[in-house]
Amino acid sequence: MKKTMTILLAMAILTITPMAMAANKTCKVISITDTEVLLNCEDTKGLVVGDKVKIKPKKKNRAIEGC
Repeated sequence: MKKTMTILLAMAILTITPMAMAANKTCKVISITDTEVLLNCEDTKGLVVGDKVKIKPKKKNRAIEGC
């Protein structure tokens, strides 16, 4: 019984995990209006109109100050 539950739980985790992973895409901002941002991405595989995306701005290199 325990082995069966363990196997079923492992199969459920393995099938759900790829869907929960975020895709990393490199895109270029084309235009910005009041509430819309138009992006040009090289690879749009896995994106569908209406998907919610999280955008992180590119970090600038900053000097590290020491003693």
